[in-house]
Amino acid sequence: ADGAQRFATELRTAEDRLWIWQLHLRARTYASLGLYGIFYRRGVTTSLTQIKDSRQLDFFPAYDALLDQLRTDRDAETLLPKAVRTYCAMIAFHNEKADDYEPATARKLRAESTAALGR
Repeated sequence: ADGAQRFATELRTAEDRLWIWQLHLRARTYASLGLYGIFYRRGVTTSLTQIKDSRQLDFFPAYDALLDQLRTDRDAETLLPKAVRTYCAMIAFHNEKADDYEPATARKLRAESTAALGR
């Protein structure tokens, strides 16, 4: 209601995926700034990009929420194909690394992938 952007607190990872789409869909203007000393933590063993547990799978509810939102958007015909392509790319990316995940997480990844591709 106040126009502020919020991260989805129920998502442990991938919250930025939903947030950036919402920014582009809702904001009249925005700025992208390069901030000295602020950087993405890739390759750090404790970063969320390196974990191999179920937190990695939060991209499923993030993209499901995005697709639900886009279905009612006035530009759905244009936006849905892009979101679906990105979702499929995320599914492929994670499945390529499935053997690196904890066994239960790998099984859940495959099951969630199958379900998502069937929707």
